[in-house]
Amino acid sequence: MKTDTLFYRLLQTFPQLLFQMLDRDYIPGYRFTSVEVKEKAFRFDGIFTPPTDDLPLYFVEVQFQYNPNFYRQLLSEIFLFLNQQNTSQDWVAVPIFPTRAVDVKQLSAVEEEMVSSGRIRRIYLDELWQRSTPEWQLLELITCPESRAQEVVRDLQAKTRDEVILDFVSTILLYKFPRLSRKEIEQMFSLDDLRKTRVVQEVEQESLQRGREQGLREGLQQGQQVGELQLLQKQISKKFGVLPPDRSLQLQGLDIPQLELLGEALLDLATIDEFYSYLDQLTSSP
Repeated sequence: MKTDTLFYRLLQTFPQLLFQMLDRDYIPGYRFTSVEVKEKAFRFDGIFTPPTDDLPLYFVEVQFQYNPNFYRQLLSEIFLFLNQQNTSQDWVAVPIFPTRAVDVKQLSAVEEEMVSSGRIRRIYLDELWQRSTPEWQLLELITCPESRAQEVVRDLQAKTRDEVILDFVSTILLYKFPRLSRKEIEQMFSLDDLRKTRVVQEVEQESLQRGREQGLREGLQQGQQVGELQLLQKQISKKFGVLPPDRSLQLQGLDIPQLELLGEALLDLATIDEFYSYLDQLTSSP
């Protein structure tokens, strides 16, 4: 399961979730982006940029595998970024681990000092106290064992019928159970609401009416691509409105890595022309 991509989409859609994890009040206006640091081509999982300079930057890194050099690499990226941006703005590093077992076993004196001061705010997902918000339960669905997935999905279905939430549920389950098809997941989790969502209906109807070209047909057979496509369509629609048929078909022809790249770039694309230009670059790439 590509947890970094899932967390990027989740935090991009629900920026308040980071502040819930930090047990801080959410300040509207923070902008969440994925940023590449030049020279050594570092890339942050995401940076929360505040609306004003008197608020701190939040550097978010999702780490689900043990790496003894994690903090050295993270701090190197942060200071390189601050130097390139020529900023003295306050900042907080937020590494997100599934459990303490994945964290670095022995910190250096400098790293210990940064943790003690709150400069580094570590989050262990299995130790967070539960909240009742739907977006929080999406976070729980990503990290819970497979045996608890049905219980979490049932709780979510009882609390909301929001299409964005239900689309996230389907995407997370398709990543979490890669050996199962979408139909098998729907049956396993009784996802009747997923079958009724507008995006899935459109995909199924269009597929029945006129079929798909071979590459898209192969992609739709993989649940991951269905989940990536429907989430991205919703985000594009909210930002730029409904795409014309030719651009919609162009979007549907992207493979999973291209969909992920477009999703990460979406927040940085300010106009529809910039979006079309980026989409053309993706579809023209070999």
